[in-house]
Amino acid sequence: MQPRIHRHELSLPKLIMSRSGRSSRPEEDLVCSLMKNLHSAKSEYRIRVGLQNSLKLLDVDPSSVLICLMPVDTSNDKSDPLAHLERTLIEAYCNENDVRILKIPMQDDMWSSVRVFAEQMSEGDSGIMDEDDDTINDSSIILVQVT
Repeated sequence: MQPRIHRHELSLPKLIMSRSGRSSRPEEDLVCSLMKNLHSAKSEYRIRVGLQNSLKLLDVDPSSVLICLMPVDTSNDKSDPLAHLERTLIEAYCNENDVRILKIPMQDDMWSSVRVFAEQMSEGDSGIMDEDDDTINDSSIILVQVT
């Protein structure tokens, strides 16, 4: 049985398949495009990282959220039930408020790039990271706001 995909939910394989034929390396194009957009959003202070910041923003102003970048563990390892609950909660908030979700496999190069970007962001900027979380873990959520 195929998993049900919410109408605003995107998965990396679907995006790559929809872009096939444009380049010999569509994954690289997608990663490059995403990183350019993240850098632009960072310079305009439109990024929030972490569970608490994400929930605060979704609670106060969900219409300001353009997309939610969410890591997905494709190994089917259910060893971290808290991380699973966090992702489920954010997913429910996003679905309820018509926020698009881009699910990125944790084992994918794209998530590695996004994770490094988020770590670099947290080194100097306040307000984008959870106050009590000074590290980016594999289950971190990233929200990008509209301009």
